[in-house]
Amino acid sequence: MAGGQISHLSNGTTLVSFCVNDKPNEHTFAGCFLRLLLVFFNQIEMTVVRTFLSTRWRDRVGMDAIRRHQQRQLRDLLKHAQASVPIQQERIQSTKLLDFTDIPPIGKLNMMAKISDGVDHDMLSRLGSSAEELDAFCDGFYERDAYWFCNHAMLAESTGTSGTKGLFFRSRSELEQSAAIGMARSGSRPLLRILKHRPLRRAIVLMRNSRYATWQGLNDASHKYARFVDIRIFGNLDDPERLVHDLNAFDPHHLGSVPMYLQFLSQYKLQGKLKINPQTILTGGSTFTPADFALVKSAFPGARVTNRYASTECSPMATSCSLGQLHLFSDAALLEPVGEDEEATPLDEFSHHILITSLLRRFQPIIRYRLMDEVKISSQACGCGSPFPVIEVRGRSNPEFPATMNSGDEGVVRAIDLQKCMSSLPMIRQFQVNCHTKNQLDMLIFVHGNDLDVAAFRQRHQEEISQKFSEFLREKKCDQYVELHYEYLKVDLSKQKRQAFNLHI
Repeated sequence: MAGGQISHLSNGTTLVSFCVNDKPNEHTFAGCFLRLLLVFFNQIEMTVVRTFLSTRWRDRVGMDAIRRHQQRQLRDLLKHAQASVPIQQERIQSTKLLDFTDIPPIGKLNMMAKISDGVDHDMLSRLGSSAEELDAFCDGFYERDAYWFCNHAMLAESTGTSGTKGLFFRSRSELEQSAAIGMARSGSRPLLRILKHRPLRRAIVLMRNSRYATWQGLNDASHKYARFVDIRIFGNLDDPERLVHDLNAFDPHHLGSVPMYLQFLSQYKLQGKLKINPQTILTGGSTFTPADFALVKSAFPGARVTNRYASTECSPMATSCSLGQLHLFSDAALLEPVGEDEEATPLDEFSHHILITSLLRRFQPIIRYRLMDEVKISSQACGCGSPFPVIEVRGRSNPEFPATMNSGDEGVVRAIDLQKCMSSLPMIRQFQVNCHTKNQLDMLIFVHGNDLDVAAFRQRHQEEISQKFSEFLREKKCDQYVELHYEYLKVDLSKQKRQAFNLHI
């Protein structure tokens, strides 16, 4: 392999490509000093300072230091999880570091069966709390706006792109470490620009949802660092003209959004309606294609455009370099591309899904967790000089359902499009879709423990759900042939009891 090597476990399985190039990053000492100055100037906690400095050091010393750090973190993680986290004890009890891949993968449903079994019970005791109190906090998550548990850990909902929305905790220390790693690897040039502006104006364009980790983090930062950063969330996405007007009035130094909204904003910029000239642009949350990158750069040629790959379960995982390539943070996360049989996928080939392990998380450890993303790790070194391997993310591994279009032609309904429709219905927290017969989709909607009973849930939400999916089928031009049948299932995850109700709409 050109320019580097791949690390393997002793059993012959490729766990992760630690590095593919041991050339140090081409960042100056002055850039590192300016970063450190910014950290202290903004009075960020010592956890951030310590993580920032160690991250910058690993970027400079290269492959060997990253490998040692990764193995040390993994060993500590497994020891901690085995001692303090009930759901991990059975998985890890006889596993040693070199047998890491013998740990059985785990999915979201297993993690959500009883959330308190997946958290650090020693920490619960130190917080003066209990597993019962934590489960009650999770059960009431959808009835209130509060998302801090015992002022120690932030509870967030995953977006549900796999069909199941999960609840995940991150402690303050873990959040600070994630922020420091992102800051350390954002490049010296943007931070130098930031030093010129006080306060820095950050505009974030996304749908407002206080249950999502991104919104929670921004909301907290907007209060915590108000003296230094003016963070504003622009959520009026249904009124494009008003959105453009508000952004022009704010004139942000930094712009952040998902790729879909950045495409829209780029078109308005090229048309001359959007007047802003942000110096940095950050995107993530879905696939950011080379065509997307080219469009954004053509609209904002003076901005550094960064793509970040992360999830609610494991953040951060990767960020793009100056050449637009995503680099895996091997010192913060292990990423195992695997096939449908969960055997390791070769380098330069896309996986069916991945198994992720966060080396940062301790309050709710994520170890060989199944994430349905198609990812490949490249065997080639990147020209930017980063020691971290290049990855490419193609998106969710989702099926397509055969359908007859209104024109009479044969077509498909993509599961990813169906999921996007589901995500706009907040009352639906978990669902499954089956297609046993062409043109008939059988949807199973789960009604969770503290929600209404099935009859009341159906009475309250049936009309809105039916209307939304009717609009979806019309938009996909297959409403004349495709039918959706609904079944509701009452689920009490805390007691792991289920009772089925066949209520076809």
